[in-house]
Amino acid sequence: MRGYSNYKNAQVVPFFERLIAVFTYLTTGIVGLLWIILAQISGKRLKYFVKFHAYQSIILAFLYLLVSVALKLLLAVGVKIPFLGTYIYLLYFYIFDFKFIFGVSIVDFIVLVVLAYLVIVSLLGKEGNIPKLSDMIRKQVL
Repeated sequence: MRGYSNYKNAQVVPFFERLIAVFTYLTTGIVGLLWIILAQISGKRLKYFVKFHAYQSIILAFLYLLVSVALKLLLAVGVKIPFLGTYIYLLYFYIFDFKFIFGVSIVDFIVLVVLAYLVIVSLLGKEGNIPKLSDMIRKQVL
């Protein structure tokens, strides 16, 4: 992980901040958004760790919602195509609706794995690294 390679310079993140980071992921960014709003109202500055995880969870929840709506719209249009509509529906069904692993679909399982990774890493007091997204958030939060 970046920023943690030199043990002497590593900072210990308080447990309360780690819990806030965990709850931001478990509530799909709602706790993070509330924490950011409360910090703005009270005039206090958020610590980098909490701010990073709050923004990352909010953006991930927004991206998940955006992709979900876009795929449903594509499905609605794709089903109307003669001959291909059935195949498009079957592809959508097996990827998004078919209960495959532990009673969830393949996409939901991947989302749960990513969520578990982010929760565990934030509980350890580190930054969860999602390519491109985490780098963008680091630049904005600093």
